[in-house]
Amino acid sequence: MSASHARPPAAPAIDAHDALLAGCEWCDALSRVRAGQAASCWRCGSPLHTSSSAARAEVASRLGAVVALLVAAWVCITVTHTEAMVSLALRGLESSVTLSGATVALWQQGKLALAAALFITTVAAPATEMAAMLLVAATLWWRARRPAPAGPLPRWLPPVLHLWQGMRDWNMTEILVLGTAVSLVKLGQMATLIVGPGLVALMAFMALRLAAMRWLSPVDAWSLLAPAEVRAT
Repeated sequence: MSASHARPPAAPAIDAHDALLAGCEWCDALSRVRAGQAASCWRCGSPLHTSSSAARAEVASRLGAVVALLVAAWVCITVTHTEAMVSLALRGLESSVTLSGATVALWQQGKLALAAALFITTVAAPATEMAAMLLVAATLWWRARRPAPAGPLPRWLPPVLHLWQGMRDWNMTEILVLGTAVSLVKLGQMATLIVGPGLVALMAFMALRLAAMRWLSPVDAWSLLAPAEVRAT
């Protein structure tokens, strides 16, 4: 037999327990391969695309950036609850309010429904969404950094991802910032207004949240949860 018609050398035997099934994009043959190792098709010799370490490193790098953005967002949302958002100075008197302080003030004035709505949409929902998103991103990042498949997913991960999706519709910090901007324009004609670090932190929180969502949306998270290859039995 001539060299041009020689068949590719047989691949070394692979334990079925540690093997993955990868399909050839040219001849559709299934081959047993090890994750993270270069392999070729047993029928036509074409290279097989498996879960290589380079691909996992790229995913881990992207998820690491998401985790960093979310940690920074947590710092910003904490500042909005501890530092004044706006200070109002009128005839020698100065008053300031934080995000949590606005909810408490409405509650003390007897406006219970408005206080509850403000607390849910600007305090509880953003904190829950950020906690769920950070937990999902950190778990996926930890799994992507492993040199080999990390095994079955934790049972709590899909419910947390559902919680993240559900809280997105209740997070209304954008509306709060828009309403605050309109109020500043109107009140600026009657008194001296000073923008505090709390409002700056809230705007930074919005920017960091949107950047993290651009890198990792719920759809992206679900796709990362689904295995790209089928473990051979």
